[in-house]
Order: sequence, then structure tokens, then C-alpha cells
Amino acid sequence: MSQRPEPNPACESGPSNGRATAAPLVYVVDDREANAELVAACLEARGYRIRKFREAEAALLELSTSLTKPSLLISDFSMPKMDGLQLMRRSKQYLPGLKVILVTGSLDKHLLQEAGLGVDAVLDKPTSPSKLVGAVEGLIGRVPGT
Repeated sequence: MSQRPEPNPACESGPSNGRATAAPLVYVVDDREANAELVAACLEARGYRIRKFREAEAALLELSTSLTKPSLLISDFSMPKMDGLQLMRRSKQYLPGLKVILVTGSLDKHLLQEAGLGVDAVLDKPTSPSKLVGAVEGLIGRVPGT
């Protein structure tokens, strides 16, 4: 049974201004549920809508069939069957403007970003909540009212 992550000040949102707006949808893909939960909890606390997937194939299927499209894909790099780069490439076939953050503990992040592969940001594993939130806000903006 997984435990809910402890609150982290970097993940907490500010006061709401009471306006109702659709928050950006973020797909979080990681074969390790605990990792996906941590990312999701942090971003949900900032007001983002989150859709979690444990398999890249499931995320790709939803992306290709759902009417509601994500603004951002956050994916672990190293996963069975389909890695994060493969997921990114295939996702961009359906949604060319999709922003992508890869999370990795094994690759040179500068190499990934400079290789012209379409990766918008690379975060080391483990990453701090403030770096995660900063990367997300830098790519798709803050949720209004947070």
C-alpha cells in the first residue's frame, strides 16, 4: 500500500482568486507508481489537471483517442517496452506542439536537449519539487489563481 507524499511547500499553491478556468492537462508517465504519484501530487497542488499512466502505450492510446489533449507530457526516460524518447516521438505525431519533460537518472540531460530530439526539458532523478514546478511553469505557465 503506497503512502500519500508529505506536503511540500514548493508544491503548495497560493491563494485562489475565485475565477474558474480550465487548468492545463499534464500526462505523467512512469512505470513506477510511487514516482508518478509524487509528480502528480506536486502538480495537482499547483492546480494542474493530471492523468497518470504506468505504461507508455496506455498514454499514447489515450492521446490518440481522447478529445481532451494534454499541454505537457512528463515521462520517465527508462521504461519497459517503450522508452520516454519513443513515447515523445509518437505522441508528437498526434500532437506536434506537445511540450515534453523527460525525467532520467541515467543520461546526460544536456545531450538530450541539444540533440534536437524535441525534448523541451530534462530533469534529473530524483528532482526537487521546486525544479519540477519551475520546469512546468516555464513550459506551459502557471495555473491562473495559484
